[in-house]
Amino acid sequence: MITRTKLHSSFIQYGDTCILGSYAIVSNYYTRDPFLDFFKDFCKHFNIRTEENDFAKYFSRHFITQGLSQTQRLTRLLSLTELNKYEIAYDYFFHKEYKSRNISGLNLMKEIHDTSKQKSFESSRNSFSLSYIPDVRNDIANVNDCLDREESLLMVAFQGERGGRHISVVGYDSNGFYMIETRPNKINGAVGISSICSLPDFGDALLTIQVSHKQEKGS
Repeated sequence: MITRTKLHSSFIQYGDTCILGSYAIVSNYYTRDPFLDFFKDFCKHFNIRTEENDFAKYFSRHFITQGLSQTQRLTRLLSLTELNKYEIAYDYFFHKEYKSRNISGLNLMKEIHDTSKQKSFESSRNSFSLSYIPDVRNDIANVNDCLDREESLLMVAFQGERGGRHISVVGYDSNGFYMIETRPNKINGAVGISSICSLPDFGDALLTIQVSHKQEKGS
């Protein structure tokens, strides 16, 4: 059980960055590593160029710039935070990577967690386990039990409002189930939900459980 107020729930995604954004929310709880570190380390893991002219290229091809005039694009580009720039770089590459390999985005996130030599992912690996669940419906009792009894969180995919899939962090505390809303133009932060089953067409997920270092050492 993890109390919702202990999560860094103010993150609002810039583009389709809900998977790594959700992972950062989860890992930040266990490690306290800054959100920016995860996006920077993702780019290092895949050797993605991150000079200013590279960010400009990613931004110019980014979906939110469609239909904007040259002046509007420039104004928006100049207003980006450092985190926004790395989110765009991530967004530009991440979806291409998992689609080209015919796996889910959560599958790819699990692979990065398990194999990356970048500092934030190594820190995450040492702090919590990450289990891939192909369909939460088939393991709902175990998931609910883990969220209740363990220091555990769930990153779950469900149907978004624009027709695509969305990923959110779901947890459980003394007030019941909650999800962390990261989409813009929403009531952001920790939002109460009746259950995981209340999420529309929910599917695969990643389940985290805090690593017990005492158990690892055999004591």
